[in-house]
Amino acid sequence: MNLTKRERIIGIAFLAVLVLLVANNWIVSPLYAKYQDALKLALSGEQEVIRTNRLIKRRQSMQAEWRRRKEMGLSKPPSLSEAAMLGFLENWSAKAGLTVMSVRPERQPAEDGLQIIECRAAMTGSMSNFASLCWQLEHANIPLRLENVQLSSSDATRDSLNIQLDISTLCLVNDEESDTER
Repeated sequence: MNLTKRERIIGIAFLAVLVLLVANNWIVSPLYAKYQDALKLALSGEQEVIRTNRLIKRRQSMQAEWRRRKEMGLSKPPSLSEAAMLGFLENWSAKAGLTVMSVRPERQPAEDGLQIIECRAAMTGSMSNFASLCWQLEHANIPLRLENVQLSSSDATRDSLNIQLDISTLCLVNDEESDTER
């Protein structure tokens, strides 16, 4: 079979396109997909390294903050933690303009080296006074948790509220401390 020059060029071009199409589908596309996956993995690894480096840089300040918080509340014996919580509550309520009616502290049994000291406080004042007290509790230097809040109006015509708060703090105890403190 004798092909003309034009037919040979068309045949060679067709075979070249066919070889390129097969090479693209079986070689280039899978390699490119693997390259994209590797690139995504490298970028996520890079982001993880950046996050880890930030954490390492923050480690020292976080340890200093933990030591400060531990010294302010957790490391104290239960009697000192209770006294600190009651003192702060008295100062903050006076600073906020609230009148303290009663305060009743209560210690829970120690568990796993930690003891919870709860305090129920009854006070009166306005809503803005109460908001000021909440802000001070939130920014306390000792570990405090606002467990429960009950607000009721003492007089329908005035801005005065009856406020009951359940606040707790946490302290580290040894077995001997928890036995002798009770």
